[in-house]
Amino acid sequence: MKEPKIIYVAGPVPRKSMELCQRVLLQFLYGQLQRFADRRNVKIHLPRVDLSLDEMDSADFSSAIYQRIEQAYGVITVGYPADASVACEAQHASTLGKTQVLLVADRRQAPRLLKALPKIVAVIELPDVDLDKLFAEFL
Repeated sequence: MKEPKIIYVAGPVPRKSMELCQRVLLQFLYGQLQRFADRRNVKIHLPRVDLSLDEMDSADFSSAIYQRIEQAYGVITVGYPADASVACEAQHASTLGKTQVLLVADRRQAPRLLKALPKIVAVIELPDVDLDKLFAEFL
């Protein structure tokens, strides 16, 4: 049997410290991505609270995240709410030549530096994400 493709989701981790509407939107989006990936035999790495990662020092944390990106076939980059770590993950994925889809709240206000990265194949506005179209970029 063929190994499932791995998609890495670079996005903010939904945490209690976030505004409620942002946290709910991210939880909904990540749940939708997980269910869709499960139906398509795709492995997906979602941003979730992970105590083993939270306990790492900065160097080990970066290494672990970058290793996940390196193993991925492609990256879904969630640019809402704005998060500096997501930009770093997107840049690393770009350096590795990974295909990326950028999800943003408003296409006109999406960071131009992210939109200009090589291998960004689509910029899609939240919350109306067509998952078939999104995953078509990777499957």
